[in-house]
Amino acid sequence: MATPATTMSNLFERFRRFRPPTFAGTYRPEEAEYWLNRVTKLLQPLHCSKAESVEFLSYLFKKEADLWWEATVIAFFGPIKDGLRKMWPSPESLASPPEWFELDSSVAVPSHETAGFYRGIFSPDASGFSILDRLVLALQRCSAMAIRSCNEFQVESLGLLKKLHKRPVIPIGLLPPTPLEKRETTDPKWYSHMGNQRHRYPSAGIREPDWQSWVVYMGWAPQLEILAHPSIGGSLFHSGWASTIETIHYGHALIILPLANVHSLDAKMLVDKGLAIKVEINEDGSFHRDAVVRSLRRATVKEDGERFRLKSIETKAIFSDQTLHQNYMNEFINFLKSSN
Repeated sequence: MATPATTMSNLFERFRRFRPPTFAGTYRPEEAEYWLNRVTKLLQPLHCSKAESVEFLSYLFKKEADLWWEATVIAFFGPIKDGLRKMWPSPESLASPPEWFELDSSVAVPSHETAGFYRGIFSPDASGFSILDRLVLALQRCSAMAIRSCNEFQVESLGLLKKLHKRPVIPIGLLPPTPLEKRETTDPKWYSHMGNQRHRYPSAGIREPDWQSWVVYMGWAPQLEILAHPSIGGSLFHSGWASTIETIHYGHALIILPLANVHSLDAKMLVDKGLAIKVEINEDGSFHRDAVVRSLRRATVKEDGERFRLKSIETKAIFSDQTLHQNYMNEFINFLKSSN
């Protein structure tokens, strides 16, 4: 039975007051176990369900631990039976959708990123393994794949994954943000700047901008609280999957500027689905501030950007459906129980 949203909100607020430690990933199993033991003890007084515990802990992931690969990206890398180096013999091979990619999608790595992308996924890091080495080992040894997604948004990609890897593919839902009853920011300075009015964005042609209304914030910003604020109408971000979920959850326009990791693949997926406007990037990977301004204008005020705004609001009905995603999590927990 799904927990009422108000109850979950209260539990989540109580959990946050404990100031639980975040987790940025580690190559040492004992460090991961130590972190898990610490946060598990913090959850005990709250008497959370297993589904609630999983959802709350997902918000503690940072950096590498928070690099969620969505279904389309995993399908892009294909089956593992022949070895990924044979399927991807050169950086140039990443620049077009592979033959097994049976989706109506243009997902591929931009030509200016292929060399760096290829090094990034095939070069060993401090652990002695590359990103794709770990992916291959995980896929070889797992009996099922749990994906942060849902059939309502990515049924074709999930079906392709099942076909490619010949094992159960279980969507666990999108793990949407838990509704906050009190829209309090973790840093109250934000509200003093944001107020209750919708802000204009910086653009060419403003002779005397009101710089007092702008905020330049160095470091981590309270993203969820900002997205929930009524002054926000759009979000310019790197197109990462976790931030995509949070932005659509609030029905904002998506302006994307992929910069690293698999963000360029996520960006292609969002553009293909008519959800996002991508900032124009030159062939050498550079971009101009005017391109950013044009994308912001189009996404938030221009008439030809209306379809993107409407698409995000339409998709919000899926992304913000707490009951839907709780049911996915419950099904995943039942699968784990039945597998023991």
